[in-house]
Amino acid sequence: MEVDTRGGVRVRVVTIFTQVPEGAMADDTITLTAPALLRPYASKQARVGQLHRGKTLAVRLG
Repeated sequence: MEVDTRGGVRVRVVTIFTQVPEGAMADDTITLTAPALLRPYASKQARVGQLHRGKTLAVRLG
């Protein structure tokens, strides 16, 4: 998944799913590119989004 914004923020997420005895595990590699002034805010928002995504996947895959 890739997201680009007009503010120069770019987020790229690569997810690899692996079967484990308990079900499935998702490993995400996240690359965030943003102008220096926006980087702390963009990083915080990306983290919030990933935590929400993790909860959603747990419900769907659980």
